[in-house]
Amino acid sequence: MTRLRQALEQSQVPAPYFPLGRFGRYFVTAKDIDGTIISFSRFERSADRDFAAVAIRAEVARSHPGAAVESGVLDDCINLSHFDVSGAVRVGM
Repeated sequence: MTRLRQALEQSQVPAPYFPLGRFGRYFVTAKDIDGTIISFSRFERSADRDFAAVAIRAEVARSHPGAAVESGVLDDCINLSHFDVSGAVRVGM
């Protein structure tokens, strides 16, 4: 764990890296034109989600023209196991 933290702080973590822990009911997701998830982020407050959505939309527009960015609220009973985020890269934030 210490080595991972040091690598993160020195920006030496091999890409792509995204945190495995995701918290909050509010989300922003970006999908490329083929429908593949390229970014998925969760937030505990709607204001944080809205702020991040602006940055994610801007970054995705530059890096993946034609990609769709959506934001919303997850239901308490939603099953996230059907989301394939194995190839996702968190952008912007």
